[in-house]
Amino acid sequence: MSLDQTQAPHLLESLSQMGAALSSSQDYPTRLNHFLEILCPAAALQRACILQVSGADNGSLTRSPDGIEWLAGLGMSKDDFQASDQVQTQVRAALLGSPGLDLQSALVLPLPDSAAAQAALYLELQTRDSLPLIHAAAAQLSLAIQAEKLRLENEQSRQARQKFISVVTHELRIPMTSIKGYTDLLRQGLVGPVNADQQNFLNVIRSNVDRMSVLVSDLSDLNRMETGRLRVKPSVLRLQDCINEAVDALSASIAGKRQALTIQAPGDLPAVQADHSRVVQILSALLNNAHLYTASGGRITLTARAEESQVVVAVQDNGAGISPQDKPGIFEPFFRSEDAAVREHPGWGLSLSVARGLVHLQQGRIGFESQPGQGSLFWFSLPVGGESEA
Repeated sequence: MSLDQTQAPHLLESLSQMGAALSSSQDYPTRLNHFLEILCPAAALQRACILQVSGADNGSLTRSPDGIEWLAGLGMSKDDFQASDQVQTQVRAALLGSPGLDLQSALVLPLPDSAAAQAALYLELQTRDSLPLIHAAAAQLSLAIQAEKLRLENEQSRQARQKFISVVTHELRIPMTSIKGYTDLLRQGLVGPVNADQQNFLNVIRSNVDRMSVLVSDLSDLNRMETGRLRVKPSVLRLQDCINEAVDALSASIAGKRQALTIQAPGDLPAVQADHSRVVQILSALLNNAHLYTASGGRITLTARAEESQVVVAVQDNGAGISPQDKPGIFEPFFRSEDAAVREHPGWGLSLSVARGLVHLQQGRIGFESQPGQGSLFWFSLPVGGESEA
C-alpha cells in the first residue's frame, strides 16, 4: 500500500516517539507497553498485544500454558488472549511458521528478522490505511526484541564468568596456602638440613606461589568490583605510612636490579580519607609496574603533594615507556602490549586495572603520562580526610 504524502509527517513523528519509547532506560516490559500506547492511537487500533513463543529468552515475563508468552498488551490482557480460542489459533499459526493471517478486522504480524525470538504483533484494525505505519513500527519492535535478547545473553554470560572466577579463586587459595606453609617449613630447616641448591629451588617455588597468589587476589578483586561486592573501609590515615609499607615490600626486588628509588613526600602532608590496605595495594601496583619495566640501574621516583582538597601521589620511572597504540588499553583487564620488551616480563595485565577500580571506589582519580623509550609517570589522587596525626 502506497503512503499518502499527507501521512508522511504523522508517520515519522509516531515512529520517532515509538523509537524513543523502545530505547528508553525503563525496564523491558514497560518499554513495550509504552510502544503500544503510541502505536494504537497512531494506527487507529482497537486492541493490540505483543507475543512470543514460550522458551525464548525474554527475562522475567509471564509464561502461558499454551506455548505462547505474553509480553505486553493494550486494550486486552493475557486473560483476554487466553479466553479467545480464535485469537490463540491465529497467533499460534503465525508464530509457528504459517503465513501471517490477514483478516479484515485483525492482523497477526510475525516480526521481521526475529526468527530467533519468534515474536509477533496481534492487532485489531479499524482501518487499513495505517498498514505502512504498522509495518514500519513492527521493524522497530523487532530490533528492540533482538537487542533485549542479546542483552540477556550477555548478562547470562557475565554472570557465568563471575561465578566461574569466584569458584576458581576460592579453590586455588586452599592448595596455595599449603604450598606456602610447607615450603617455608622446608626453607627454615625444620624437617632437616637444606643444602644451597635445595634452598634455591624452594625459593623459586615460593616466588612463583607468591605470583599466583597476586593473580588470584587480583582476579577476586576484579570479580567483586564487577558485582559490586568489593567494599572499602575508609578512615583518616597518614599516607606516609602506606608509602613506607609498599616500599618495604618491594625494596629487596628494587635493590636486586640496582635501581635507585627516591621518595619525595613532605612531612606535613595532610591526612587522607581512604582504606589503608587498599592504598598500599595501589601503591604496590604502581611501584611494581615501574620496577618491572625499568632496566637495571634505572630510576624510580615516588612523589606526594597536597593539591586543593586532594593528595596526589605519582610514580615516575625512566623505563621502556608506553607506545601510543597501547595507551587506550593500559587500565583494561588482561591487557598486555605486543611489544617484545614488555612481553619478556611476566604479568597478567590485572594490577593496573585493579588499582584503577580501587582508586575510583575511594573517590579518587588515576591517570598516566608516557613516551616510548622515555619512561612513564602514573599518578592517583585521594581526598583529604583531616589533620595529619603526629
